[in-house]
Amino acid sequence: MSRLTIKIEPEHHRQIKTMATFAGMTIKDFILAKTLGGDAEEEPDATDHLLSSPENAKLGI
Repeated sequence: MSRLTIKIEPEHHRQIKTMATFAGMTIKDFILAKTLGGDAEEEPDATDHLLSSPENAKLGI
């Protein structure tokens, strides 16, 4: 498992923590749900799909 660390303002941390709490989630689960649309294991090939898109092919990714 990888670790991700970001620096954010204390006010943003408080807001995210509050929204996660109201959703009954941990900050980790809340952020993953908002960025990945739920459980990351639901679509394991989503990254491959994005990387193989024509737009990314132009960039040589």
